[in-house]
Amino acid sequence: MVAGVVMLLGAPFFQAFLPRPLTLGVFIVLVFAFVAGFTSPNHKFVAWINFVVSAVSVIVFELYALYFYATIGSLGNLPFIANQALAILFFFSLYYSVKTARGMILQSDTALSRKGTSRVLRNYGKNPDEIKEIFWDLLAGGANEEMAARIITNNRYLDKYLRMKKGGVDNRTSVRTLKDDFVMAQQS
Repeated sequence: MVAGVVMLLGAPFFQAFLPRPLTLGVFIVLVFAFVAGFTSPNHKFVAWINFVVSAVSVIVFELYALYFYATIGSLGNLPFIANQALAILFFFSLYYSVKTARGMILQSDTALSRKGTSRVLRNYGKNPDEIKEIFWDLLAGGANEEMAARIITNNRYLDKYLRMKKGGVDNRTSVRTLKDDFVMAQQS
């Protein structure tokens, strides 16, 4: 959305540099807004569209930035700065769209082990819908996203975590213990 606003604000100043017809730029901004508006962790297809739009935009705006730097020749020229800023904005957008896609992939891996996970959760009086809350508790306890995902998708680790929580062990200690388990499992 920020890139779309930058493009709309900059359009009057860079008319001479914009591809013809001028309506193409406005149409592209509308596409960006449309895709951004549909973005949701529940819509996998839109996440992949965000990924493609971001990747293409990084390439296009960086190529334009390089072109304007090569033809005008100074770091202070506004077309170069505007295109470079847009390339950087879309670079961050690309990063976050890849993270979203990765999260969706991990979530589908979670679905594969859901039956066993549901059994483990029931053993501790937990509802399967509480798995996201457990994930956030793990993050709050110091786990990174990868470790939290491994814990909730591995019934042995999930069982151990819930056993520690039921026994009154605090989040940080539980996460530290599971980190040690991961290290030992990787060494053996």
